[in-house]
Amino acid sequence: MKNAKIYCTTQRLKRVHRNGSLTETYATTTFAEILADGSRSDSKLDASYSVRAYSTFYWDDVYINGAHHYKILNATGGWQNSDSQIGILNRFASLRAGGWTQDGFYVLQQKDTYPSSDSFSITADSTWKPVSASQGKYGDLGVYSKCTVKDLINNETWELELMNYLDI
Repeated sequence: MKNAKIYCTTQRLKRVHRNGSLTETYATTTFAEILADGSRSDSKLDASYSVRAYSTFYWDDVYINGAHHYKILNATGGWQNSDSQIGILNRFASLRAGGWTQDGFYVLQQKDTYPSSDSFSITADSTWKPVSASQGKYGDLGVYSKCTVKDLINNETWELELMNYLDI
């Protein structure tokens, strides 16, 4: 198992009052850093061996008929590699919004991409429904990414997964 350090932050981008309704737009960013040789101190990364996965997803916090909902908009992200002896392969990213809608239906909305480069951008379809903000353990809202990291010298591989989700 490789050492990893994960960081996450959420920022409100705008707040709009319209027709007695409030919509707030947010960006949630998460990134993880790992080291190919497993050596890392808590205060400084060994940049010659680091790989970083990062993603940001944008979402609206809305009230529909007085009920609190989240609507996912889009996501961007990717992978950074600072070592020429490390390769990043099998890139995958998925934008996800699942949960109960205002109509009382449970939906699983997902859009996947297999980037050929070290970055991705995914936009939710216009038909995607907002999901209730009160899901318990049954809701998914965010972006998932995964890649294979390969040590090109020792031929060792491992998976780097980054789950950037709201806790709904």
